[in-house]
Amino acid sequence: MSRSRICFFLCAAALLIGLAPASAAQNSDERDKIERTAPAEQQLADALIAAKTAAERSALMAARRELVTPELVQILYRAGKHAASQGDSKEGLRL
Repeated sequence: MSRSRICFFLCAAALLIGLAPASAAQNSDERDKIERTAPAEQQLADALIAAKTAAERSALMAARRELVTPELVQILYRAGKHAASQGDSKEGLRL
């Protein structure tokens, strides 16, 4: 596993731990907030995918810390899975 990939996952995990809700249960307001932020999370995911270095990815996540959520992780996971299924395993692993 590359150093930049490890750094990315460690940064994402650290941010997720700090942002994780205390309770697993979500009320309606929390679900509404997630639905409203989905497009912004997709934009952040697109920027993270386009970033060339771990430093760029770290800076993007630090600048938009509120968008580093489990939903962002799922978006990136799906993008990596899609790239791998298209035969680009290197890109799939990078994501």
